[in-house]
Amino acid sequence: MRNADRTIVLLAAYNGLRFLPDQMASILAQTDVEIDVYVSVDLSNDATWTWSQELSRSHDNVHVLPYGPRFGSAAANFYRLIREVDLSSASFVAFADQDDRWFPGKLRRAVDEIRRTGADGYSSNVYAWHADDSRRLLRKVGPQRRWDHLFSSPGPGCTHVITVASAIALQDLVRSHEPAVQRVEYHDWLDYALVRARGGRWHMDPQPTMLYRQHESNQLGANVGVEAARRRWDRLADGWYWTQVQEIAALVGAEEELPIRLLRRETLSSRLALAALAPRLRRDSRGALAVFASTMARRRTRPA
Repeated sequence: MRNADRTIVLLAAYNGLRFLPDQMASILAQTDVEIDVYVSVDLSNDATWTWSQELSRSHDNVHVLPYGPRFGSAAANFYRLIREVDLSSASFVAFADQDDRWFPGKLRRAVDEIRRTGADGYSSNVYAWHADDSRRLLRKVGPQRRWDHLFSSPGPGCTHVITVASAIALQDLVRSHEPAVQRVEYHDWLDYALVRARGGRWHMDPQPTMLYRQHESNQLGANVGVEAARRRWDRLADGWYWTQVQEIAALVGAEEELPIRLLRRETLSSRLALAALAPRLRRDSRGALAVFASTMARRRTRPA
């Protein structure tokens, strides 16, 4: 029988022993919700696998998937979890990075907010957490736009909690479109896009629910500072971003939406038309401005 609050937490790990014990302690300390944690460890150079195995032996609700595959990215590791874990006995599914710290009521709040709003997915603001223990609020919440789900994620994937129906839809997509899914570098973006493209509702919570650790191994990290802005501009301008947009649109059945059709045409008039749609493609003015500028600066995209 399914517990109404039971949540499966999917955690992808790689060389994580430096931070994983603190993160796992914060997950196991979640209050007023029943959880099961599934861990997938990418081939590592430290004792992440051994430590995870030991933890699973002392906690009945911690499960470690077989070791051995080399995934090469966090997204590929998460796709493995989504593909292989039986999600059907839970009511909700959450994603976890290996190096953050969750507040004790993170999952309880997410479940309550999903029920209160009738949402199919949830994400929240976070605190960027630096090595000197300084913290900075990262505001990821903004008004959802007509097509923003095809052009950006709703915030860090480590805040995402989705209903089991949404999770199984994502699982079906991962299983049935494996090569194309593997080309999408951010599972959280795909997750959000699928919910919205299927007509689902997504709730963005302004209350921070966790500390989002910033360190040299972050795949992307907080979008703050000149260097972070430069990295993101490079990805906008060099075609990578636009290829990801087309890959995601194709996977979620949105390839005939107006901005995707404009993107495929690669003409000056289509670029100008796409640039004019920028306020409907991103939730914040900075993101819209970047999209507007990069429609003219980008190099030709690879076909999706």
